[in-house]
Amino acid sequence: MLNEMPEVTAFVAYADDIAIIADVDSRRGLEQKAERIMKAVSIWCKDNKLEISVEKTQYMIFKNRLIRNPTIKYINQTIKRTKTIKYLGITLDEKLNFA
Repeated sequence: MLNEMPEVTAFVAYADDIAIIADVDSRRGLEQKAERIMKAVSIWCKDNKLEISVEKTQYMIFKNRLIRNPTIKYINQTIKRTKTIKYLGITLDEKLNFA
């Protein structure tokens, strides 16, 4: 899947958990890159007969310098922003603190 998403900085998958990390400089850049990444994810999922639960999907911004939240969608469904996320048993926040 990573080969299909050249703009991704890091891609981590374990069982049914996936983390995609991308580096951008602006809200607009994030929206554009996220759109391309989500399209690649959608195609990969379709090809592999998998589905993403948008209700359980979240995004986080590290080192936030954005004035407005970006709009990130997966197949026309808005993904919610979170300030903390639990991934593989580790809670992480936007300032890269671990709990």
